[in-house]
Amino acid sequence: MRFNWILGDTADEKLHRWCVDLEYQLRPKIVKFLITNFESLTLAQIFHISILM
Repeated sequence: MRFNWILGDTADEKLHRWCVDLEYQLRPKIVKFLITNFESLTLAQIFHISILM
């Protein structure tokens, strides 16, 4: 799973740290959801998530 953060020119270190922290919070929830709802998924599949800020 890969998070693709689309940040504007105003991205600073504080915003970058916040994005990383949010990613660590969301990743286990997304994986749990995918495992629960999509039993046919394989480990070879890649998930790409774009977040526009």
